[in-house]
Amino acid sequence: MYSDFITCLECILNKTSLKERAEVITLCWAIWRNRNDIVWNQRFSSVNKTVAAAKQYLTQWSIAQSRSSTTLLQPIFEGDGDFIWVNPQPNSVKVSVDAAVFEDKDAAGLGLVARDADGMLLQVKSIVWPVRSGFNDRQDLDSTDQDC
Repeated sequence: MYSDFITCLECILNKTSLKERAEVITLCWAIWRNRNDIVWNQRFSSVNKTVAAAKQYLTQWSIAQSRSSTTLLQPIFEGDGDFIWVNPQPNSVKVSVDAAVFEDKDAAGLGLVARDADGMLLQVKSIVWPVRSGFNDRQDLDSTDQDC
């Protein structure tokens, strides 16, 4: 029997394979994240969903680490504020826009990505412009998608 969680975790990590260690650490992270969701967002999740989310996260992370992978456009946890990119209707173009303020450089930036109904990249554009130092009047600049 172990006297505390850290001692137990150290024992597990010292006796398992790299793959098993990754699974244990990811599960610990998912449990901690679930705890934070309960405390801060009053959002409850079942044990099965927490374990499934940890497995999905580890799978996506592992794929992302391989140099030949493609981007996964899936949220890791339902309701996270993340979204799944959806192709526009046939014969349409979707333009995704993102903006940012770089206070340390007294600049703002805007990025646009245009894709067709098959998800093929049509155009990419980024613009950076100077802004006056210390301006306080800016609004939150969120990512948005707009079908054209």
